[in-house]
Amino acid sequence: MKRLIASFILAFLPIVTFSQSLVSVSPNNGNAGETLNVTITGNNTHFDQGSGTTVDFGFNQGSSTMVVNSINATSSTSLIANITIPSNTYTGSYNVYIYNNVDGYIAYNGFQVNGITPPTLVSVSPNSGNAGETLDVTITGNNTHFDQGSGTLVDFGFNQASGTIIVNSINVTSSTSLIANISIPQNANIGIYDVSIFNNVDGVLTLSNVFQVVDYLNLSGYIISNNTSQDGICDGSATSIISGGTAPYTYLYSNGSINNTVSNLCQGYYSVTVTDAVGDTLSIPFVIASPNTVFTNSTYSDSTIVDSVYTAAISNCVINYSAIDSVYISNYSILPNDFINVTWNVVSGNSTATITEVYEIDSISGVYTLVLQLYCPNKSIGQFLKAYDQIYVDKSLSGIGKIEDDIISIYPNPFENNLTISLENDQATEVVLTDITGKVILNQKFNESLIVLDLGDLSSGQYFVTIKNKTYLTTRKVIK
Repeated sequence: MKRLIASFILAFLPIVTFSQSLVSVSPNNGNAGETLNVTITGNNTHFDQGSGTTVDFGFNQGSSTMVVNSINATSSTSLIANITIPSNTYTGSYNVYIYNNVDGYIAYNGFQVNGITPPTLVSVSPNSGNAGETLDVTITGNNTHFDQGSGTLVDFGFNQASGTIIVNSINVTSSTSLIANISIPQNANIGIYDVSIFNNVDGVLTLSNVFQVVDYLNLSGYIISNNTSQDGICDGSATSIISGGTAPYTYLYSNGSINNTVSNLCQGYYSVTVTDAVGDTLSIPFVIASPNTVFTNSTYSDSTIVDSVYTAAISNCVINYSAIDSVYISNYSILPNDFINVTWNVVSGNSTATITEVYEIDSISGVYTLVLQLYCPNKSIGQFLKAYDQIYVDKSLSGIGKIEDDIISIYPNPFENNLTISLENDQATEVVLTDITGKVILNQKFNESLIVLDLGDLSSGQYFVTIKNKTYLTTRKVIK
């Protein structure tokens, strides 16, 4: 009875097993293109038990490349593998794998190859963009193969919605350079993202934390217009230059045109409403004027006619005739009974002569050509010059008076980066910034009493700020 019990207990004793592992690989390094014998030592392994023990060094980079030439199992825990390291093996550390039916897969990490430099991504330029912006990004690599075969893909990591096209096109310019045209989603989170490239030769290459998405770029734009060639001839044109928002854009001009460029425009006041792909809109007003002409009578022999905003220069007795830079209407306000108060500026170097004239106009809205005549009896030749400038008068603003200096201030002037507009209250106000050619650079509405415009990207020069709301209208000249 005791023997039976003892046998029964023995049958339920656990079977003790020992895990297999690779202990060493010697030598543990080699050069690309080299053939050598490598001794691999294991622990609790079964290299010599039956056929089927295989060795893999992890750097066989082509299906037809012979890496392991022969295997000689000298014991259950030792074998010698004769290997040839492919000449195109990248420098780096590789795993050594052994497999057989008894031990399964066993790995050893640490065989070093001194080979060719592996492909890497070097730079991304530009390395930032605004949410909603479309731009070209140049990606540069080292020892890469962008142009070898099809299938090179680019991933910017911020495709946050299914179906969103991030990379619109890829232009491979060389084996180490490509240009990706990308659209950053409008809902992309502000932050820094990885950029990855994949192809069949290089595999997946990633440059971490390299591309920054900054704040959403608001829809903005301006108009490039061409005035009519003659009074009464409708051959003016205008083109919308739009940026920001989310492309593509649609256009609707006040004359019904839906194209980016509109032609056959008569002299007058127009506007265009631009809508982006997500429904944001922008309205840009503009004027198509008659030709810019200077009429002279007995021109002074020492005066210099130069280009200005809309016309050429004129001069008077207190201005240096040989150094006039420009003449333009800098401000105007609509008065009762169809009168308008106009301020002209005559600029010579750092000096500006301000001349105020009151004009009588018709009772309709439209483009008016105004003339400034300066009389100078002290000149030996001639008596006066005339210059013409054009403005658009909106009779619906006839109740709006000229704003006083104590109600609004614009500073600093000249400015370098930021231009601040200080108002008396925070009612809805439209701010329009134009350059000296009349091109609209900014047209935006605010509900603030203190408005700060970031204009650091503007070129140096003269600009005009028009501020308008239900109470007042004014235009000021500023200089950067």
